[in-house]
Formats: sequence, C-alpha cells, structure tokens
Amino acid sequence: MASMDARFGVRPYTPGDRAAIRETNRQALRMAQPGAFEQLLDTLDDMRAWVAVGPGAQVVGHIVYTPVLAGAAGGEIAGMGLGELAVLPEFQRQGIGTLLGRTSLDALRAAHCPFVIVVGHASYYPRFGFRPGAAHGLRCQWARVPAESFMALVLDAQAMRGVGGVARFQGVV
Repeated sequence: MASMDARFGVRPYTPGDRAAIRETNRQALRMAQPGAFEQLLDTLDDMRAWVAVGPGAQVVGHIVYTPVLAGAAGGEIAGMGLGELAVLPEFQRQGIGTLLGRTSLDALRAAHCPFVIVVGHASYYPRFGFRPGAAHGLRCQWARVPAESFMALVLDAQAMRGVGGVARFQGVV
C-alpha cells in the first residue's frame, strides 16, 4: 500500500468498496445516482480502480479507469481512460487526489498500459503529466468536449508510435 504519511494509503478496489465509492461520489461529486463509471465497476473485465483509505481503514477517495481504444497503424491499441477521481469533502486538499493519481498511474505503467486519457479540468491533470490530447494526435469521442479538457498521458512512447485519431471509452456512451 502506497502512502503519503501514516494516515493515508492507496490499495486496489474490491467489490466491498462499492458502498463507500457511492457515498464518496454522492458527497464529493454531488451525485444522487451512481455515475456511469461507478456502474461499470463490476461489469467490465478490464476496469481498474483504487481507493484511498484513512484512519480506521475508512475509504476517503477513489479513482476509476475504464478501457479505451485508439486508432493505430494496422488496427487499434488499448489504453485506459480516467473516469472518476473523487475524495470525500472533509479530506480534500490534503494530497489524497494526487496520491490516488500517482499511485494508479504507476500501477498502469507497470502493467504496460501505453496511454491514459481523461476528460477533466485542464488546470488539475497536468500535475500528472497529462497534455492536450491533440498534442498526441488523439481526439475525444464526444464533439462537445472542449479541446483543453481532453487530455492524454503517454506511458509507453514506443507503443504509441503511429497512434492517433479518436480515443473511445469502452462501455460508456
């Protein structure tokens, strides 16, 4: 378990974390109903998720990734899309989101994931190395997403040679 201090750590998601993720989304993202990525947690084989735990092993945040496909010479290449990153309000601004992001991206890199995309705040995700998707030849599947909100992080430059076009979240419409 990675940690920034003795109070917080990150571990892989387990199905027993669903209620805590739902509550985190309700409070942090103000979602009355489960989000698209939360609903996919137990349905996609390639979904990846981690939770941040605090005192008493309380889940205080989570990060969820879903499979993504992008065009490549001779076919498509699979990567991941960052779907949700949320931290309970009383634990925000303590570095937990950054801990979740760095720990999960390190795990994806170790698993040989070639790239990650995100649709999110252009001022937040560059701390992890995300750049506008267009800088990597990638476009968002949704035309209404502003270019600055669609970002990509290349984890394996060699695997990404010749990759471009529309990057599509799998299982999300």
